[in-house]
Amino acid sequence: MDAIVLRRAAVPLVAAAAMFLPVTAVAATPHKAKACTEKADKAGNWEVVLGTKHTLKSANAIVASAKLKSLTAVAEANGCGSYEVAIEGLKTQKVAMTMETKARADGLHASVEHS
Repeated sequence: MDAIVLRRAAVPLVAAAAMFLPVTAVAATPHKAKACTEKADKAGNWEVVLGTKHTLKSANAIVASAKLKSLTAVAEANGCGSYEVAIEGLKTQKVAMTMETKARADGLHASVEHS
């Protein structure tokens, strides 16, 4: 019981002591983010994007998962240090939406994009 009383008494003492410590203001250095200058793909086709990853190894893991489901996906550099995994070259939005439905039914994340 004595230890509990001591802990409760110590908290206000520490807080009171902290009021007398000197405070030093430090200016934050401005961070300049690099702009992504990768040009957008303008092929005019539709694609089903299965994911975007920061490493080629993790992107290839999605490609392998898609292959197990009989889907042909590729991992490609997407600019700014990331890799997009997609089923590319689909001629119509309807075909892309059908492929998206199949990918989702197979347990993959999927979204349709026009490239």
